[in-house]
Amino acid sequence: MQAAPEAFSSSHDEEAARPLEWFTTVAGGTGSNATFGAFHADSLVGMAGFVVSEKAKEHHKGTLVGLYVQPSSRRRGIARLLVKQVIDHASGRVLLLNVTVTATLARGTSIGRPAS
Repeated sequence: MQAAPEAFSSSHDEEAARPLEWFTTVAGGTGSNATFGAFHADSLVGMAGFVVSEKAKEHHKGTLVGLYVQPSSRRRGIARLLVKQVIDHASGRVLLLNVTVTATLARGTSIGRPAS
């Protein structure tokens, strides 16, 4: 988050304030929450998470969070595969999947466009 703050909708300070248990729940895949990783030669090169809303009236909503691919591994379809994993995981668990993209990243991304 500190190296690429524009890639995340939350700040390092906001995330640092969360209790460790929150990250354990998300990363551990407790309940419907999940974290997916992309690896190359045993090294983590990308990740994406899925979190179901904690609000009682919004349990039908999930959010794709923390989509990040290391610069050296970009333009290889890794982000697209990670997004697909999140969508597949969310299917049947929530009715609505929220995805946000920062304005600076939206210009350069092709994730939402059909493959040529």
